[in-house]
Amino acid sequence: MVEFDITNEGDSPIRIGEFAAGNLRFINPKILDVQPRDSHDLVASDALRVEGGAIHPGETKRVTIFADDALWETERMTTMIASPDAVVAGLLHFFDENGQRYLVEFGGPMIPVFG
Repeated sequence: MVEFDITNEGDSPIRIGEFAAGNLRFINPKILDVQPRDSHDLVASDALRVEGGAIHPGETKRVTIFADDALWETERMTTMIASPDAVVAGLLHFFDENGQRYLVEFGGPMIPVFG
């Protein structure tokens, strides 16, 4: 789970369609239909759940994303949870109502929450 406060500075509503980190791609199936090209393509086609909905022009909204898939484990990305100085970084792919893609990179310290 990752929470973001997002401000839409554009002129049409936007939604998160993809989250990418460490060569892993997590797709929001409500926005995109992306299937892995082969067994080496690290795409989780329906593993991105977004809570918060569309962000309208001029609006700032807290959005929570969940990227739940076995790719984290199979690609050995879960080991970063135990690291005391771990950081997370990635790309969010936003899409407007016309399908235009907007990329935003993010990064910062990772604070695991167990519960």
